Amino acid sequence: ISKSDGNYMYVATDNIHRSTTGGGSVSWSNVASSSTNYIEAHRKTAIALAVSPTNRNKIYVTTSNIAQNTSNDYLWVNGQPNILRTTTPATTPYASIKGTLPDRFIMDMAISENSDDSVYVVLGGFGTSHVYLTPDGGTTWISRGSGLPDVPFNAILIDPTNPNIIYAGCDFGVYVSHNRGINWYDYNTGFYDATLVMDLQVDANNKLIAATHGKGVFRSDLF
Repeated sequence: ISKSDGNYMYVATDNIHRSTTGGGSVSWSNVASSSTNYIEAHRKTAIALAVSPTNRNKIYVTTSNIAQNTSNDYLWVNGQPNILRTTTPATTPYASIKGTLPDRFIMDMAISENSDDSVYVVLGGFGTSHVYLTPDGGTTWISRGSGLPDVPFNAILIDPTNPNIIYAGCDFGVYVSHNRGINWYDYNTGFYDATLVMDLQVDANNKLIAATHGKGVFRSDLF
């Protein structure tokens, strides 16, 4: 949902579905099963989607290169995972901004409130850095994963009270940085061992909410 205009809502498959009327009936684009207005290609389905906090038409979306063939349970494999950007969501294809990012699933994104060209992403898989920052809308990518464990990362969040503070959720819980990802610290007090964190949000009371895989939902003070 766009923060700058709540009437603009987005949902993603291998298409972007957009409502400009707050999700009202008969208001979504690309609803026909025959639609060919793909984000990138047929069967390259979205993983994560984020809308600029200041521009209702500027979106970032990541895609998977693997999809299930529902007729025979085989897998479609199409190129590599990708991250794309557009300011014209009704027009495709979108522009890839993957650049030097590794060939890993890009699981989540966090856009800066101060500049919608400043975006953090987290990567799944193993054997690479798992947190990257672009300060320029994807022209360049800077690793911010030094000091983090080599496990899949699933969630990234910028602290709404202090943009220098970043939270990252992974298969080993939550890590926090007070200096925009240069240094990271374990932030797992109260979790069970090896809690797999799938999503991070901040609620209306400025509490950090962590949704986990199979262990419920946890709440913490901010850093």
